[in-house]
Amino acid sequence: MATGSTELMFVQRLASNERRIRDKAIKKIRKYLHVRSKSKKEFSAEDFLKIWKGLHFCLWMQDKPLIQEELVDKITSLILSLSTPDQVFLFMKVFLVTESREWLTLDKWRLDKFMMLIRRNLREMLRYVQNRNWNKSSIDNLCAVLKETVLNPSDVKVPFGFRAYFNLIFLEELFLTGLKKVSSLKLCEILEPFFNFLYQSTQKEVVLDIIKKIVNPIVINAKKLFCTVQSSQLQAIAVCEIIEEKLFNFGKDVKCNSWQRRLFYDQVKRIRDFIDTTVALKIPEPDYEDCDIQLNIPQLKTTPQPEDQKGKALATSEKTNSTNLPDQKAVKRRASLENSICSPSKKNKVTAENKTPVLLESQILPQQTRPSVEKKVVFDMKKNTALKFKKGMKISPRPVYSPSKKPDQGILKSPIVPIHQSPVKSSKKKSPKVQLFQKDSSQRASIPLSKSKKETSGRMTRSRASDFF
Repeated sequence: MATGSTELMFVQRLASNERRIRDKAIKKIRKYLHVRSKSKKEFSAEDFLKIWKGLHFCLWMQDKPLIQEELVDKITSLILSLSTPDQVFLFMKVFLVTESREWLTLDKWRLDKFMMLIRRNLREMLRYVQNRNWNKSSIDNLCAVLKETVLNPSDVKVPFGFRAYFNLIFLEELFLTGLKKVSSLKLCEILEPFFNFLYQSTQKEVVLDIIKKIVNPIVINAKKLFCTVQSSQLQAIAVCEIIEEKLFNFGKDVKCNSWQRRLFYDQVKRIRDFIDTTVALKIPEPDYEDCDIQLNIPQLKTTPQPEDQKGKALATSEKTNSTNLPDQKAVKRRASLENSICSPSKKNKVTAENKTPVLLESQILPQQTRPSVEKKVVFDMKKNTALKFKKGMKISPRPVYSPSKKPDQGILKSPIVPIHQSPVKSSKKKSPKVQLFQKDSSQRASIPLSKSKKETSGRMTRSRASDFF
């Protein structure tokens, strides 16, 4: 059977109405891809276009969310059945071409499952590059696929919605595949198709979308990485510097448009501000509060000196300090120090238990300034009018207002009393209250009854009626 007819047969089986036929076709196509990729006759772009057409309509015909998710996993795992990396990247390239072509045909009922297919397929692509340790050849092949399909600046037929969704999910899936282990240079190499599109494209809405969803989140995530790990600080700063240099070179080019140059320079300014703040945080500022100034003053022995040696020490100290304190105030201060040392008080007396060293006058630093006297602020309680007012409020001659009478009850609960009359307390039993509302509509409202029939009875009898004639 010819190879062209096999792909057409797979398309017919994959787009079948019956789920049983579609499941069998997916199992067979996995074996077919694995066998033919190892043979000498490799797949072409036309063959993959036919296969992806059938896979697209296979998902189109599938209902129920859980079964759709299972089918998406089966479709994305077809990459692993291909043996050579060239076939893998060609398979991914044709996938992006078919989905960009069919994007405008999707309705609101089928959009979610195809968005899930694009996300999962991109994840498998990045995992394939990750399994190869992010080597240069695989990164170059990935960038070539993106430049020729989604991020092709000369291709105007690619819908904006497809590009916007791809920009939204790219960084999310890149972080999920282990972006922290990637170096800053490799990260910039992966993002090269986006910067190429920024430089060459004239589609303003796509350029603004890339800056919003690719450039800005990288700077924000760089701040998070800088705050967490020290090893990632240098990487975050290096990535920001490379992006800043590229955008600055794009902006200073003669071919750059005015709106693009303004946009690039705004981003450059923002990135430079971030780099300056991070570098400033690294330089430790001297902490003057915790700094202790230590004077190298030798400590004396605790043994008390005789009076002759004390006099000699004081005489030598007078000669040395005569130049520093020539005033009369200094002489008085020196005399007071002599008295305190020669005749110590009970508090300052040196004992064997305390063992506090006695400093001579020569070891005490001269006070060049007069010591400041602390002024005591006296607060007069009598002059404080606010406190008087507070006291008066506590002990007030006028009693607090307390109503003598309690307010009357509600209308439905209180007896009907004329306005001009005041309610009088009676020792007799109270008459039954008026009930304005009752559950049974058949019964009438009960009226308070008295002993006299004339006052109570409201009906007209014969005897009463004869009075009128």
